[in-house]
Amino acid sequence: MTSLRWVGPYPMSLSLLAAILLASCAWWLYRREVHHIVWGPARWLLPTLRAGAILLIVLTLAEPIVETRRREGNPGRVRFLLDDSQSMSLVDRGPKPAGESPATESSRLERAATQLLNPTTGILKQLSEHFELSVERFGSERSVGAEQLAEPLSLWSSTVARAEPLPASPSLWLPTEWGEHSAIGDILSSLSAVRGGADAKDNSDSKYNLVHQSIVLITDGQSNSGRSPLSVVGEQWPGDTPIYVVGCGPTREPDDIALVDWELPERVYRTDTLSGVLVVKDRLPSNSRWRAEILHAGQVVWQADFEKESSERREIPFSFPVTPAFEAELSQHSRDTTYATLPLPLEARITTNALDSNLNNNRRQALVDVASQKSRLLLVDGRSRWETRYLRNLFERDPAWEIDTILATSEEAPPQASATLATHRRALPSSRDALFEYNLIILGDAPAEMWPANRLEWLSDFVERGGGLIFIDGGRKHLRDPAYEPLNALLPVRWAEAASQSTAGASEMGSALSEVGQRLTALEIMPGQREGNAELWTQLPKLRWVSTVEPLPGSEVLLQANSGAQGQALLVTRRFGGGRVLFFATDETWRWRYKVADTVHQRIWNQLTRWAMRVPLSVQGEFVSLDTGASTVPQGETVEVRCTLRELDGTLASDKSVTAILRRADQIVARVPLVSQPEIPGAYNCELRNLPPGEYQLQVEAAGYPQQALAIESRFKVQAADSRELERIAQDEALLRQLATSTGGQYLAESEIGQLVELLEPHRQGRILQSATLIWQSYWWFGAAMVLLSVEWILRKRNGLV
Repeated sequence: MTSLRWVGPYPMSLSLLAAILLASCAWWLYRREVHHIVWGPARWLLPTLRAGAILLIVLTLAEPIVETRRREGNPGRVRFLLDDSQSMSLVDRGPKPAGESPATESSRLERAATQLLNPTTGILKQLSEHFELSVERFGSERSVGAEQLAEPLSLWSSTVARAEPLPASPSLWLPTEWGEHSAIGDILSSLSAVRGGADAKDNSDSKYNLVHQSIVLITDGQSNSGRSPLSVVGEQWPGDTPIYVVGCGPTREPDDIALVDWELPERVYRTDTLSGVLVVKDRLPSNSRWRAEILHAGQVVWQADFEKESSERREIPFSFPVTPAFEAELSQHSRDTTYATLPLPLEARITTNALDSNLNNNRRQALVDVASQKSRLLLVDGRSRWETRYLRNLFERDPAWEIDTILATSEEAPPQASATLATHRRALPSSRDALFEYNLIILGDAPAEMWPANRLEWLSDFVERGGGLIFIDGGRKHLRDPAYEPLNALLPVRWAEAASQSTAGASEMGSALSEVGQRLTALEIMPGQREGNAELWTQLPKLRWVSTVEPLPGSEVLLQANSGAQGQALLVTRRFGGGRVLFFATDETWRWRYKVADTVHQRIWNQLTRWAMRVPLSVQGEFVSLDTGASTVPQGETVEVRCTLRELDGTLASDKSVTAILRRADQIVARVPLVSQPEIPGAYNCELRNLPPGEYQLQVEAAGYPQQALAIESRFKVQAADSRELERIAQDEALLRQLATSTGGQYLAESEIGQLVELLEPHRQGRILQSATLIWQSYWWFGAAMVLLSVEWILRKRNGLV
């Protein structure tokens, strides 16, 4: 392989540009000098000869060389794989055990790139004569064929035509963004798959016609994502490919304190006290002191001081009032915009005077949705049964809710039934608009006589226009009354043939999540912990009464009541128009309070009501209102965009051409059309899927509206899965040794990388001969310039210019 390279101190492009400019300038000046005194071809030839000589002389600064590389036999191939995960960005400070590399201010990957693989003294130089070499970096996931595998990024290869024999600046190999996870097993699986495909190729393909291939893995071994490296090498790794592992970083956990988790509520009311837990990993020396702080806009809203304890993992509860931070955040926004919900950015941090080996894991940011408007709930039931009492108390104590409770009878002082029903018929919302002011209605086992016929029709319209409705069945079976026929279209179930059928008096029944329910966040008993959630549901106290109903086509069963092998619908849902309907086939969810009080009952009801209710659009302007759901969305989940548009005269605007404009870092990343919802005047929506992590801003544009009229925006953040990358920062030497030994390779510390030359000696079955011709120092290069100048001098003399 022959290639032309430029090895001078100046970049080739700069040298070539300077040569062309100087030669052009010389040609132009020379041409002006001889234009009126020389005739014929000499008028053009003389300037051209002078310019050519200057071009050759100036290009000497670029030091061009012709390099020839040829192979004798079949040299082995060595692939260097650099781990670019976030743990490799750490700077190892403090003393280290004997035999390890000295402390420096370089990161682990930077040491590997600029010292271990140094082009002058590194291992690449020592191996380049006998092996085909390549350097690759891994840490991000890419597609390989039809599978999702970790694919390495090629940085340099000696087999690529015109490649430099050694990299001129290995520091350029450092990534601009560090990987959030270490997936060593996935990268090995990818390499074994590619190697298997290579072995099946025609032996005439020189790329794969190698006698031997070795892998040199440079990593700290913190494999915390994807497949286990040991399972990959045990199941699919080719036996003729050893892995030599170079371990980076200290072999024991250094002194460090880290904020590993931050438990926060997703939503609070503006007058609430925000409470949560900071989870801290404390590996500081004894008698160390540290401080935990929570900040908003750089101002401390909570702090506490702590001392080192024997326990490494500590949970630190915190609590502070939301109002001051919310008002400060609200003051930064336009007064012309109303915020039903405003994201409150918070930062938690740990500070200490002790030596902390890693400062990258001491901070976390989060967004908490703060509701500035109370949600309105109407609770209607036939009597004050246990379920109703607990629900009423639950929402009356919650400052984010405003609840109106209407009961047909009072068990404390039972009046005449007819008089009571008449009284509460008057207490129900007296107009359709008054009913529509509620976000959610809970309808229990109430007599149908409470509802005038027109108000039942309003109830259907309420759900169709986006409201939420929850039915709670009861033993008196009032919901089966034929007078409730206007609501039959809302129900997601039909009654069993025998109206009296129920499990009253039968064996106790447990609760279990359906397949659909297992995917629903609103049914997570422990928020954010979907794994094991189904098992927690089976451990809840048993129910003693469950009505027998049959789910209708198009509805979804979320919970089942099980008695032995028998199972029946317990919680069923369906969409109706723009709203959602839930049906509880029991009024005994209050039994879930047994021994745990509000831990389960309150949490599940809060989550279900938030999921079912009509959520007001979070950002409300004069002509447009916007909502993008929760301010923090886990990666992979769909973002539902809702919009309400009004005409310039204030009336609702339907059937308009409306487009959502999605921005990230002030750059437009998508334009998505919004779809009009016929059942809700002025309402539009769309869904955003597969958004990468980051912070986004969303605005809308509509035909016929000036942009300043639609200037409001909704912000949200797509959050990547919580990374365990920096939870442990020491080198996993045991894993790396086992990985190397099981593949026939060997583990080496950073300072021992020179031993690779000896370890790879048995695999030398060929060599690479390389020669370089220094063109800029050759006689013919100098001679060519002299010939051009000599010919020019002869022509000048013949034309009387000398």
